[in-house]
Amino acid sequence: MTIVIDGEGGIVEQVERQLYKLIDVIKVTDLTGEETMVRELALIKVRCNASNRSQVLELVDVFRAQMVDVSSESLIIQIVAEGDRLDALMEQLSPYEVSEMVRTGRIAMLRGEQIHCAARNGAGGRTALPRRIWPSAGEVATVCQRLTGS
Repeated sequence: MTIVIDGEGGIVEQVERQLYKLIDVIKVTDLTGEETMVRELALIKVRCNASNRSQVLELVDVFRAQMVDVSSESLIIQIVAEGDRLDALMEQLSPYEVSEMVRTGRIAMLRGEQIHCAARNGAGGRTALPRRIWPSAGEVATVCQRLTGS
């Protein structure tokens, strides 16, 4: 689970203490400043007809998005990108009628070979999930980890 907190160190420490009180929380870690790969996923339904469909499809290509559903009156576009690029696509689609949008919010994973696990237990086959985080200037992120069940 990724939790993004915008606040000073004292607020972050308070949130960490509160998270540790939860029964299922194994480890809470502040990964601000770590190298991460950050993405968001969005599904965007755009109303379009034969006359403007090609223009919408050009935008899909420019933003390296994908058309995942098509009907006679609409398209559903999928984009996995950083938040800025997703916002830019939404701005470019504004002349068309965006009838619906679903957006995940930020998710992230540490880059390279780094894998942070709360615990590993080879005998029981239980492994902690890798942490996911979004560190940026002015934001402190906290992550809860939960062991997977066998």
